[in-house]
Amino acid sequence: MALIFLTGAAAACEGQVGKVVFEDNFADDSGGWGLAKNYVELKNNTLVMRPNLGAKDNSSLMFSWVPAFSVSDGDYCAEFILPPAPAADNNVAAGMIFWLKDNNNIHSFTIVTNKSVGLYRLIDGKWSTLYTEQNNASVKTEKNSVNSLRIVAKEGKLTLFINGVLFKAIRAQMPEGVSHFGFWMQVDKSTDADTRVVFKNFKVTSGQ
Repeated sequence: MALIFLTGAAAACEGQVGKVVFEDNFADDSGGWGLAKNYVELKNNTLVMRPNLGAKDNSSLMFSWVPAFSVSDGDYCAEFILPPAPAADNNVAAGMIFWLKDNNNIHSFTIVTNKSVGLYRLIDGKWSTLYTEQNNASVKTEKNSVNSLRIVAKEGKLTLFINGVLFKAIRAQMPEGVSHFGFWMQVDKSTDADTRVVFKNFKVTSGQ
């Protein structure tokens, strides 16, 4: 699968504390997002991400991140709308990426149209699962329903929330040096169906 890395920037979950490091509700293009044709656009106070529909290059996995801002321990939150799954065997996943060092070293917190949830990491180009759960009742799949994901990364511990409900707290080693953050989405299989994920906002605080 092809990877696309774009420049990126949001007002979301209740309970976030600390100094605001970064936020964007996509009212304009001042967040510095890279708007690659066929992949990402700002529209009606949202950031819309989707694969190149029916593309021969099968670009079904995409990242959009913020190179101009960095934070290690922090409180991350995003709100977005999942599309309907194109087929029973073709799900759409979306979520946040954090502790991103480069395109081979990434952590992600993801929900899927089949209501599965996962915390994953890519280290030296190899994916592994830190925690996953099937049929999570907190995931909203109804048409136009807004989901919120929140990660409190502090002192070697990740505390994860889905729509305000505690999902999981897990110990995790923070990578050394500068880390970035942003969005991601994936479609299991290339399709001509409309699989756009609509991101409404993104906010990061210092988590203090």
